[in-house]
Amino acid sequence: PLAVKNSTPAIPLSFFPELRVGEPVLATQLPDPNGVHLRELIDHRSIPKFGEVSAFTEIGLDKAKLMGKRSQGVNEDSMGFTLDAVGNPVLIVCDGVGGTQAGEIASKVTVERIVEEVSRSESKNLGEIALEIDAHVKSQTVGQTVMAALRIFEDGSVEHVSVGDIRFWIIRSHEGGSRRVYEPRVPHTLSSALRTQSEMTTVAFNAHPWSNQVLSGLGGVKKRD
Repeated sequence: PLAVKNSTPAIPLSFFPELRVGEPVLATQLPDPNGVHLRELIDHRSIPKFGEVSAFTEIGLDKAKLMGKRSQGVNEDSMGFTLDAVGNPVLIVCDGVGGTQAGEIASKVTVERIVEEVSRSESKNLGEIALEIDAHVKSQTVGQTVMAALRIFEDGSVEHVSVGDIRFWIIRSHEGGSRRVYEPRVPHTLSSALRTQSEMTTVAFNAHPWSNQVLSGLGGVKKRD
C-alpha cells in the first residue's frame, strides 16, 4: 500500500526525511545471485508544500513457493515515489500478475520507466507514458502487471492513470470539518463490467466471485522478432 496525506500531521514533518528531486524511493529490486529477494520497503517521507507519503511492501505468501514451483519467494509487486522535474509528487504502484511469468519484471520496468520519464523537464502526461511502457514491456518480456500512478499538483488537482484492478481513493476536506472520499475510476475487472450494466450494489460488487478476474494490464504478450 502507498498513501499520501496533506493534512497537518501529529508529528512535525521535519521528523521524516524529505523527498527530493532526483532522489526517488523505489521497491523494484530483483533477487541477488544468492537467491535473497530484496524487494521490501517501509518508508515515510515529508514533501514540502504537499504533506507526507508512506509506503510499505513485502513478499508475503508466495503461491508458487507454497506449491513447490520455486524455492525462493518472489515479490511481484513494485512501487515508487518521486518528484517530477518541477517538484510535483508522483506515486506509482504495480502489482505483477502472478498467473504469468515474469510479473516482477513487468512491474519493475513500469515503475522505473515512469520515474525516468517524469524526471525530464518536458515530461509527457502519465497516460502517454503508460502507453509507451505497455509497448516496451511487450517487446522485452512475457510478464504483465496492473498499475496505478498519481501526480499531485500544488493547487490540489490530481493527474492519474490506472490499468487493471488497482484501486485508489482521493479524500478531500469540506466545510464543517467533513471529508469526502472519491474513487476516480473503478477497477477494470469482470465484476466492474457487470456493475456498469446493472444495478449491482457496492456490497455485491466487492463480494462478487469474479472480482479477481482482471480485464486489462500492461504487457502480457511478447512480440516476436
